[in-house]
Amino acid sequence: MPSRLSLRKPVPNAAIDEATEKSYQHLLAFLDLASGSTFAIARCNMPSLRMEILRRVSADAAIKGVTVNVIDISLNYAGDFVAAVKSHLDGLATNGRMAIMLTGIDGLIYQSASRDNLKGGGRTPFIARLNFDRERIARDVPFPIVLWLESESLTLLLKQAPDFTQWISGHFHFGGGAAEAKALDEMLGSYESLPSQPATDTRKQLDEFSGLLQELKETRGCEDAVTLRKRLAVLNALGERYLRLSAFNKAQEQWTEALEIATKLNDRQAESSVLGNLGVTYRNMGETHRAIESYEKVVVITRDIGDRRGEGDALGHLGVAYKNLGDPRRAIEFYEKALAMHREVGDRWGECNTSGNLGVAYHLLGETRHAIEYYEQSLAIKREIGDRRGEGITLGNLGTAYQALGETRRAIEFYEQALTIHREIGYRRGEGGSLGNLGLVYAALGETRRAIELYEQRIVIARETGDRWGMGNALWNMGLAFDKLGERAQAIAHAEAALKIFEQIEDPNAEKVRQQLAEWRKA
Repeated sequence: MPSRLSLRKPVPNAAIDEATEKSYQHLLAFLDLASGSTFAIARCNMPSLRMEILRRVSADAAIKGVTVNVIDISLNYAGDFVAAVKSHLDGLATNGRMAIMLTGIDGLIYQSASRDNLKGGGRTPFIARLNFDRERIARDVPFPIVLWLESESLTLLLKQAPDFTQWISGHFHFGGGAAEAKALDEMLGSYESLPSQPATDTRKQLDEFSGLLQELKETRGCEDAVTLRKRLAVLNALGERYLRLSAFNKAQEQWTEALEIATKLNDRQAESSVLGNLGVTYRNMGETHRAIESYEKVVVITRDIGDRRGEGDALGHLGVAYKNLGDPRRAIEFYEKALAMHREVGDRWGECNTSGNLGVAYHLLGETRHAIEYYEQSLAIKREIGDRRGEGITLGNLGTAYQALGETRRAIEFYEQALTIHREIGYRRGEGGSLGNLGLVYAALGETRRAIELYEQRIVIARETGDRWGMGNALWNMGLAFDKLGERAQAIAHAEAALKIFEQIEDPNAEKVRQQLAEWRKA
C-alpha cells in the first residue's frame, strides 16, 4: 500500500468560483442571443465540472426558450463531422431555438493524429476536416455549436487551424480556485474507499485528477508553494490509482514528478513519502533493486528528520524487497528491526503488519509452525485495533499456512472466515483472493469442478477491480484444472489468456506458463 502524503485537507467549497460563474453567465447569454450557424469554444479540463455546467445550462437555457442538445461526437464519428452531428439530431424537432454542446472532441483529435501532426507537421485529420467543412456546417447545421475542449486539444486546434478562429464568436473558460478546492476535497476524501472501489470508479477519478493537475499547471503563480503542494497531492493521488490498476509505468511517472516538487519545496517528509511510493511501484514492476535504493533513501531521510515511525515502515519495506529477491533470512533481519521500532513508538498497525510479514518469511523457509505464531500475533492486534481488512488478510495467511501443513479442512475454515470479512467490508480484491485460495484447496481435494466455479468468480471480481495479476492467476489455475479433467483445448485457451496478461505486467510466472503450454501443445 502506498504511503500517504501528510497534507492538510482543503476546506470544502461546493460553489463555483466567481470567474467560472462569470464565464457561465456569458455562455448563457451567448445561447440566448446567438442564431444560425455560430461557433463558440468552452475550455474545461475537469470532467465532473463540465458535466455540472452542461446539466445546469440545459435547464437555464430552456427557461429562455433554447433547447440544448449535448452530443458526444466520438460515439459515431467516421470521418465526416457534419454527418456525425446530424445523426444525433435525427428525429428531433429542429424548428425552434436550439443549441448544440459538442463533447468527445479531445479523443478524436488525438486518435487521428500522427506524431508529426502533434509536433506541428500538418493538421490532424479531425482538425483538417472540421476546418474544411466550415461552409457545409453553416449550411447543414444552422445552430449555435459550442465545442468543449481540454487545454491541450484547444491549443492544437488553434495552432493547426488559425483561420478557424475567425468563426468563433465566444470563448468560455471553466475552472478556477473553488473548483480546484472541491476536486481536492473529493480526491482526499476518496482515499479510504480506494482499495475496494470498482475499477470503473478508479478510472473515472484518473480522468478527473488529470484534469485538475492540468488546471493547477495553468494557474497563475503555478510555481508558488501553495500550488506546488496541491500538485504534489494530485500527483500522489494519480500514482495511487495507477498502481491500483497495475499501470506501474504511469504510477512511476506521477511519483517521479512528485519527487521533483517535494525536492523543490525542500520538504523532507514529503520526499521520503514519495520515495516510499516509488519503492512500492518499482517492487511491483519487478525492479526490486531499484525499490531497495528508494527504501534505503527513505531510511536515511527519516533518520535525519527523526521520523521513527517512517523509518520503521521503510525497514519493513526493505524486508519485503529482500523476500521478493528470494532472501527470506535477510528479510527477517529487516522485519525484526522494523518490529522493534514499531513497538518502540507504539505503532500497533505497523507492529501487526510486520508480524504478518515475519510469518510469510518463516513460511517461505518452511518453518510453518513458527509462521503461524506470527500470524496469530498479527491477528490479535488487528482485532484489537479494529482493522477488519487486515484481519481478513491474516486469516487468509493462516489458511495458507495450514494448507502447507496438509490440514486442508482447517485451511478451508480460515479461507471462508476471510471471505466473509472481505464481503462484509466490501473489499473486493480480498474477496477475489479468498475465492482463488478456496479454489486451490478444492482442486487439491480433487473437487475440480467446484474449484473452477471459484476461479470463475475470482475472474469476475478481478475484471471489476482491475486486478490484472489476479485475473492472470485465476486463468492459469483454471487451465490446470481443465487439464486435470482431460479438457486440453480449454486448458490451453485459459493458459494462453493467462500468459498474455503475465507478459503485459512482466510477471515472472510467464515463463512457467510458457513452458507448460509448450508441453501441452506437443502432446
